[in-house]
Order: sequence, then structure tokens, then C-alpha cells
Amino acid sequence: MSQQTVTDARFGEIFLTADREQGRFGVSGAEIPETFIRRDLDLLAAKAAAPIGTRTPEVLSVTVDGLPAVLELGPGGLTRRSYRVRVTAGETGYELTPNTPETSLLVRHPDRTPMGEITVLEEGPRAEWTEEADATGAAIGYTLALAFGVGANHPLHVIIDSAILGGY
Repeated sequence: MSQQTVTDARFGEIFLTADREQGRFGVSGAEIPETFIRRDLDLLAAKAAAPIGTRTPEVLSVTVDGLPAVLELGPGGLTRRSYRVRVTAGETGYELTPNTPETSLLVRHPDRTPMGEITVLEEGPRAEWTEEADATGAAIGYTLALAFGVGANHPLHVIIDSAILGGY
């Protein structure tokens, strides 16, 4: 299990917990709600490239501030957008979508309000927030970045890699 602290310019110290083997990822901090995503322990082997080990929503659960939230995953495929991940907490949805090979964009639904861009560096996730960003969205964004990673290759790169190099 890995634990680290990042200092977010807007939301202060954020404590990150990542346990790939057990499929548990979470964040907490004084300015954000505690948020966790967990993989069903009956799923023995991590089978996906995502740190959490799967893109099957039925074996994943999310809590935000102690309350269950709804998780929806894009199917994954050739487009960056197909790797989107959405969590609905209460009446509000938050969607993390890869927008470059290294970053993902977090938006708030239902109006697709841009909240910020998240990058995962060697020292942990970093976010650049818009004025519209809120604490719940920040917590969900960091948690999704830990559990699913950020960024995705350009579709042309994926096609060439699969056709010529035999995939990842």
C-alpha cells in the first residue's frame, strides 16, 4: 500500500492512499470529502491496465463523504473519450476524460462545467482547477486519477501500435 500527501493550491493538503493489490484507492483532507473507490475482493487478479485492475463497474464501489455514489465507465477503445469515468454523488455527476496522453479533464454535470485538468506525475497527481471547481469534484477527480490513471494515447497511435507492434 502506498500513501502520500500532495499540496493542492486550492484545496490544501490531500492525503492519497493506493493499494493496487487490494483494489482500494482513496483521498481525504481538511478541505475535501473523504472519497474511496474499491474493487470487489473476490476479483482475484488485476486484469486491466488501470491501476484498480478492472474497468467492470459491477465489481467496483465508490463512496463520497461516507455515502455510496454511482460509477459509470466508458467502454474503452480507440478514442480517448471512450476511457471516460463518471461518478454521480447525490444529484451531481463528475466525469474524468482523457484529453492528452498525459492529462485528463474533469467536468461537472449536468452542464459539463469544466472544473480542471489533472496530471499524474512521479510525485503524485497534480490539478489545475478552474474557478468553478468544488471540493467534492476535487476529491472525486483525485480518486479517479489514482484508480484509473489519466491521459490516453491518440487513436492513431493505438491503431499503429496494435497493427504493427502487436498491442501493448
